[in-house]
Amino acid sequence: ATRRYARNRRPPSESEHHHWITDRLSDPGCLLNLVLRDCEPAGVLRLDALTEDPLAYEVSILTAPEYHRRGIGGAALALARALVPGARLKAVVLPGNRASQALFTAAGYLGGADDAWWSEPTPATPGAPERSREHARERSHA
Repeated sequence: ATRRYARNRRPPSESEHHHWITDRLSDPGCLLNLVLRDCEPAGVLRLDALTEDPLAYEVSILTAPEYHRRGIGGAALALARALVPGARLKAVVLPGNRASQALFTAAGYLGGADDAWWSEPTPATPGAPERSREHARERSHA
């Protein structure tokens, strides 16, 4: 059920997953975060820098099945916004994924073409420093 709405529904082999995670961890444009609930792993938030827009990221959320409908997705989206407050955030939500559509709608994302849902940057606080990808990466690893 976890991969039902993934772009690639086929579970990766152990070798494929090892290669993928190694690539993600070494990619400076990828912010990979473990989402915890009561100090227990409950999900993953990944932000991938978009090459076509220097201040935009694609959001990917994975929630462990035992934590579905417990607020993990909403917490992950709040974390995404906190990590990159000055960035546009894009999520690809496949047709039929009503739970994700509701989640992203509740978080203020707007659906658009090609299954893309967008969240615009939060208004800048007067006097706040400009947020950069380097700053976001530092916050992600704190």
